[in-house]
Amino acid sequence: TMEYSIEAAALFNPSIVPHPDQSGLEPGSVRVLMSLRATGEGHISSIVFRRAILSRSGIITFAPPPRYAYAARLERDRDIHKSVFERRLRDRHLYGEDVAVVLNQLGDSFTLSQLEAALNRAAVSPELTAGVRRLSSQLIWMALANYELDYPQDCHPEEIVLFPATRYESRGMEDTRLVRFVEEDGAIRYYGTYTAYDGQRIYPMLLETADFHTFHIATLW
Repeated sequence: TMEYSIEAAALFNPSIVPHPDQSGLEPGSVRVLMSLRATGEGHISSIVFRRAILSRSGIITFAPPPRYAYAARLERDRDIHKSVFERRLRDRHLYGEDVAVVLNQLGDSFTLSQLEAALNRAAVSPELTAGVRRLSSQLIWMALANYELDYPQDCHPEEIVLFPATRYESRGMEDTRLVRFVEEDGAIRYYGTYTAYDGQRIYPMLLETADFHTFHIATLW
């Protein structure tokens, strides 16, 4: 059936945060959500979650593991918002005149294929060749490595699998560390650092979610 056993080798490296849903609990208890590194066949790691209740006396009771798991698919030619892309390039000191020339060929949103075509056109320009060749691979990496995953609204967090979606994390998404942030307006967001591994190099990454249905994945470098 070409199924993949996501936890066949190991299930380890936990981090834990309060669950978004704290309803229906006994006084003094808290519902928690644990992230785990699941290592499957071929030693490819993904990120999974488990739900539990921590009692007032300190006893932790886990909900049964789900029967099914959901792994969202990432469209290669998804829309990339130019303003967000430019901001990330500036944050990493990658935005300059050569990059501006390339991005000016694109609309307010563009696809990876359109970015690659713009880079190819710029590479044949004598005054841009050196700069574009130097930055081309980094721009493609930025376009691929920053993405969003959407899961069904009726999907529970423990049914979600964050499975490698790009070639930069093709050999694993490793060692998530979740933290819960409360914004000044009271909004709650969850952030998690993790390591992406492509078999040769590692990349520091950040996931962000407010509801464990939509996940924003971003580079930390």
